[in-house]
Amino acid sequence: MAAVISELKAIDVDIVLLQEIRDPAALQEIIKAIPEYSLDVVSDFRGNLEVAILSRAPAKATEGFMQTFEEGEEANPPRGFAYATVMLTEESVLAVYSVHLKSNSGGIEETTPKREESARQLIAHCNGLKERFEKEGKTFYAVIGGDFNSDPTSEKWAEDDTLSMIQDAGFRWTGQGVDRKELISWLTDGRYPDAVFDHMMVMAPEGYEVSQSSTHKTDRSVSDHRAVVLRFNGLR
Repeated sequence: MAAVISELKAIDVDIVLLQEIRDPAALQEIIKAIPEYSLDVVSDFRGNLEVAILSRAPAKATEGFMQTFEEGEEANPPRGFAYATVMLTEESVLAVYSVHLKSNSGGIEETTPKREESARQLIAHCNGLKERFEKEGKTFYAVIGGDFNSDPTSEKWAEDDTLSMIQDAGFRWTGQGVDRKELISWLTDGRYPDAVFDHMMVMAPEGYEVSQSSTHKTDRSVSDHRAVVLRFNGLR
């Protein structure tokens, strides 16, 4: 935990999306060590690797909730997502989602439908928020971030449409155009090679330039996943 806290201080971001939380009580250790953060939401998937969102001023969340994925026609994805909304200005709002989609345990072909069903439900939920806030006259932004367990830079996941479905719904993958070695976020355990599993997907108004993401270069002594960092500029 000390290593995680040290790296969070080094990254120094306003909103933190966390995944693979085995003990939600550990989040209080982070808040104690970095008191400017507060816990906006933590999931309750009955111990099935929780997800959470922390934030600090000026990006303090105004509301935070969790939702489990429902069984679809072709797949029943595990877990769900945590989300929070942040009022950026009186006229604009940001929705952030923390996700941990189905692992590849059981094989890519067998697990892909579960990730794709998760994507459908995330898109539907986000579109609902977008409609709600735009009816209130607010400019809407959204970020879906976390462990997607799908690597768009590898041919192994060529038939996995999880990320492309989200892109087709109006999101931009912030890893687009970045060299693969800079995007590696899951570090090899010796059995499987390094992978680009962790992503930031951004929905923003037409004309808004989304910056590219980067990974915070840590080793497995901190986590088997590296943090993906995204910076927003010139929000309106």
